[in-house]
Amino acid sequence: MKRIIALKAIVLVVFIQYLNAQGIQDTNSLIIEEFAENTGNEIFDFTDLVLELEYYTRKPIVINKANREELENLYFLTPLEIEGILEYRRRNGNLISIYEIQSIPELSIEKGRLLSQYITITDDLAAVSATLEKRIKMSNHEILLHSGTTVQKRRGLLSINGQKPSYLGDSNRYLVRYRGHYENKLSYGIAAEKDIGEPWQKGGFDFYTAHFFVRDLTKKVKTLALGDYNISLGQGLILHTGFGRGKSAFTTQVKKGGYTLRPSAGVNEFLYFRGGAVTLEFRHDLETSLFFSVRKLDAKIRESIREEDSEENIVFFSTFQSSGLHRTQLELDSKNSVVNTTLGAKVKYNINRFTISANLLTDYFSLPMVSLNSIQNEFLTQQDALINGSIDYTYVYKNYHMFGETAVSSKGGISTLNGVLLGLHAKANIAILYRRFSPNYLNLNGNPFSETLQPQNEEGFYLGLDTKPKKFWTFNAYFDLWKHPWLRFNADAPSIGKEYLARLTYKKRGHLETYIHFRSERKERNFSNPTLPSRSLEPYLRQQFRWHIEYPVSKNVTLRNRIEMAAATQSPELPLSRGILILQDILYKPKESPLIIIGRFALFQTDHYSSRIYAYENDVRYSFSIPPYFGQGVRTYLNFRYSAIKNLSVEFRVSNTTYFQQKTIGSGNETIEGNKRTDIKLQIIYRT
Repeated sequence: MKRIIALKAIVLVVFIQYLNAQGIQDTNSLIIEEFAENTGNEIFDFTDLVLELEYYTRKPIVINKANREELENLYFLTPLEIEGILEYRRRNGNLISIYEIQSIPELSIEKGRLLSQYITITDDLAAVSATLEKRIKMSNHEILLHSGTTVQKRRGLLSINGQKPSYLGDSNRYLVRYRGHYENKLSYGIAAEKDIGEPWQKGGFDFYTAHFFVRDLTKKVKTLALGDYNISLGQGLILHTGFGRGKSAFTTQVKKGGYTLRPSAGVNEFLYFRGGAVTLEFRHDLETSLFFSVRKLDAKIRESIREEDSEENIVFFSTFQSSGLHRTQLELDSKNSVVNTTLGAKVKYNINRFTISANLLTDYFSLPMVSLNSIQNEFLTQQDALINGSIDYTYVYKNYHMFGETAVSSKGGISTLNGVLLGLHAKANIAILYRRFSPNYLNLNGNPFSETLQPQNEEGFYLGLDTKPKKFWTFNAYFDLWKHPWLRFNADAPSIGKEYLARLTYKKRGHLETYIHFRSERKERNFSNPTLPSRSLEPYLRQQFRWHIEYPVSKNVTLRNRIEMAAATQSPELPLSRGILILQDILYKPKESPLIIIGRFALFQTDHYSSRIYAYENDVRYSFSIPPYFGQGVRTYLNFRYSAIKNLSVEFRVSNTTYFQQKTIGSGNETIEGNKRTDIKLQIIYRT
């Protein structure tokens, strides 16, 4: 098998050298892929992320009126680029043409071309002044019907030895969603989902979500959200739901920003708020956001042994279950078992180039949260409420963009994150970020820039570089150094770590896009040695090398190739686990045809799961696939999208993984007998 993979690699290298090609940039795929690599979360729902950018392609931002908050929603723009746009407007007045953005020094030619897809010069005055009633009448509508299944049966769906299947439902996933929207001023809709293995409930689907979201309702009411919504405060130390990017090849994009309130149109069953929120603008420089939420969350309920002086046992929970899966009776027992009531507020003051906000968040639980006597959770004592407050700021001075947030929890823990973005040159930017999260800082909804996502038990320093040394060339790099001063999961002592990345990209519009990418991470974690009485901390190493290239072979056909190698520590006594992935994508997108076909053929081999390799896959719209490739085998998929009927598109996807040296796939109830797994999806979207 290794010889086959090596031979294919040589063929690809030789073939690529003779191609005269055009590159295609897929910003969504890069961000989503690197999110999965850094977090190991390949099932995150990115629907809201994609809907935002997709919306702006249909109704572009009016660049002459856009403020910093609105431009931050175009997450491919760095804060320095955004400030460059605002400064250009201050000095030169309104842009008279989209092509004038090429005159903004902070924007590269490629970034300007990408931005031009999402902006416009002219304003729709009717849209700005439309009443709520008019917005509803003039709304566009979308209905989505989705079904998916795995051809091979999981063990949880089978009757074994005459016993009933562990999964209470069938082998199909169903999703139904309706959404209406008018410009970016109004969004409303409802969605319902049932996952594979989940039974039908008395109310039908397993999960429902609905939202009603309005911007610029009146001069005072800037935003109103009812139902499910997302919210972001500061740099995420106390609150950030939805997608939050961390370390990636976008090495200087480390600052969170954008709108405080956003609609929630996806079906993530944990990262959302349910209730109401409003942003009020009292003056042009002062605004306040108020919100409340009541959510029923999944948690495993436990009961303590009654003490002698206590008349009742203590019923409590220790952790939340965030998967949103309710397939077995045990999973159903944990469904909606804890009520989480959230109250919060934000007061934001803006003067010239300085913005400061005060944030307050209170979470109440219907049952006390209690640690299970784990030394790692020493600071998590019995409590039925969490209170967090913070101050965050942004200050811009010439080519310096400073930002940060400092937060405190009700248990006295303090966390702080501060950074600066420097424009060293028109073609060179750096990001410097320092974070310090105390072990006793407790928070439920935080999602800042960090190694472990939660703002707790971490101190680190990050340095990122983004430069364009020559025409068509870009070089990105970062270095991150951190330590955990207290014990954490999989580390029974204070530990340290470091990580660095370097990526060199060549992109010539109309010809070729290619990059080489190297990432290395070294951190400490537990290893068990049978000859020793206790576990010890040993260095864990993971390295990754990638060569990616895209090129068109005709006006309708684009090819995408990738060679990726990985190495990781399995155990101090064993050699590095190694892996290799070689893939070939074919994208058939004729301009005059209603049919789009995208396919992949990939060969992979890894010694162990630790050397797994993630690769983004094109999927049906609003579905996301970033599977980890591990073991030894071949993976293929084909996507079909047909839009011959006005306003109607039909999508079909079939994917297959065949393992060469396995008799089963997966583990536990997810086990599939045999060496093949085939997944099928069918989706219909109707738009007006």
